[in-house]
Amino acid sequence: MTFNITFKADEVGSLPLPKIAAGYVSSAGTFEGGLFSVLDEPLSSAVLDGWRWLLGRDAIALVASAFGDLFFWSEKHGSIYFLEVQRGTSTFVGKDMAHLFDRFLTRAEILDRVLHRERFKSVVSRLGKPKYRECYIAVPWARVGGSGEISTYTKGDLAVYASLVGQSVQQAMMLERSRTH
Repeated sequence: MTFNITFKADEVGSLPLPKIAAGYVSSAGTFEGGLFSVLDEPLSSAVLDGWRWLLGRDAIALVASAFGDLFFWSEKHGSIYFLEVQRGTSTFVGKDMAHLFDRFLTRAEILDRVLHRERFKSVVSRLGKPKYRECYIAVPWARVGGSGEISTYTKGDLAVYASLVGQSVQQAMMLERSRTH
């Protein structure tokens, strides 16, 4: 199964995808009712602004989940990673863009366990579908003790959220580092 056969864009971005993903996906926009978005170049850059300290200048955000987690390409490592923003951790996905779009994101277990399809459905029933550039945000954030209950979610700007969480993770790491030295 391929990405473009499995998924049709719900809302299409007006600007081109990052060049690295353009051969695999027909357009930027939301997919699966907003469960995830394929990012255009300006949004790709903006969502990683708060993470450059960790990921480097060469990282390119490709896909964002409805909950603000990101799949990104690292030119330095020639690999794709999944960034779970609230934890500030990244997990290796693969080295092949076709793998990400045509085999990884099309798997039911990825949609369920990584993109949290059931939680997404519950939040959609409460708040409606997220638009392109939006994500669901638990208030307070999980990293600061939030419960993650469906009733705690609100919609917010994806780039602002990702940037703020990246800054928060950086501050927490710097604080931890200063305590150990």
